[in-house]
Amino acid sequence: MHDSIWIWLSFAIMGTAASDIWRFAGVLLSRGVDPESAVILWVKDVSTALVAALIARMLLSPTGALAGVGDAVRFIAFGTGLVAFWLSGRRLAVGLLAAEAAFFAAHAILGQ
Repeated sequence: MHDSIWIWLSFAIMGTAASDIWRFAGVLLSRGVDPESAVILWVKDVSTALVAALIARMLLSPTGALAGVGDAVRFIAFGTGLVAFWLSGRRLAVGLLAAEAAFFAAHAILGQ
């Protein structure tokens, strides 16, 4: 048991380090870049479009374990999260927690 804790801890550290290297490089390379420049605005638009496409795919054509969940459950959770996000002054954590709670509640109630 003691050895498995160290293995999981090393996985967490290595996984974080692999990601953080690129984040740190991005911070260093972005110094002096105008956040309102055409290139940066284009990058923000593309990243927003990619996230929207992934969410649409999860809602309309889910794969894996989510495919076994009914459409109603997914749309209830999405709608609840979206409303909570807007009502909370666009706080992402509130929207995510509300969507998760709605997902599990709707799944338990509807049994889908």
